[in-house]
This record gives sequence, C-alpha cells and structure tokens, in this order.
Amino acid sequence: MKNVTVSPDARWIAAISAAGIHVWDALTAQERVRIPEAVTRPLVGPWNQSVAFSPDGRFLYSFHRHERSVLVWDLRQL
Repeated sequence: MKNVTVSPDARWIAAISAAGIHVWDALTAQERVRIPEAVTRPLVGPWNQSVAFSPDGRFLYSFHRHERSVLVWDLRQL
C-alpha cells in the first residue's frame, strides 16, 4: 500500500496497491470499494501516483505525474 489518505470527515481511508485503489470504512476496517481498473494505463507503469478526497468526501481523485492527468471517482456510484 502507498499514499494512504483519510477523508475530511474521517469516515473513509483510501490507498493505492498493485490491485487498485482501495477504500475502507474507517470505523469497521471493511473494504467498501476497490477500483481495479485504476491500477495501470497503457503508458508508463503504474497509473496512480496519489489519491485525495474531495472536501465533502464524495469524490476520490487519482493523479498521475507522467501523464499530468486526474481521474475523478464518485464514491456513491461505486
């Protein structure tokens, strides 16, 4: 796991692994969401370099430094 981050309301924990982006419920430690398709892109190596929550905790952003790209994940839709 890398780039572990906590949502602003401390309800969710997100991190990146070789299996994708993971989101856990901070109170129960249950994994609630895994985004496996976010792991790699056809270009240079691992796609996700870091993740961050939106201020309201509704969205999760994943960033890639080489592509200078951002993907936005609506956690209510996952």
